[in-house]
Amino acid sequence: MKWNRADGSSPDAAAQLRPGMERKGKRRFAKRLLERSARWRRMVAGGLAAGMAAMLASLLVLGEAAAMAM
Repeated sequence: MKWNRADGSSPDAAAQLRPGMERKGKRRFAKRLLERSARWRRMVAGGLAAGMAAMLASLLVLGEAAAMAM
């Protein structure tokens, strides 16, 4: 059977696969973007938790020092 690609009635295999691959690429991009933002949120939350713990510890130490001074 002879295929004549010049007639244009049926596109080649690459042209048929291209829209699906573009959708997969967009999905991969969205997934990576969500992963990156989740990682960023975890880093920020961890930093805030560490900062809060340090602040509470310093307040505790200052409170004990103030109580001992009285």
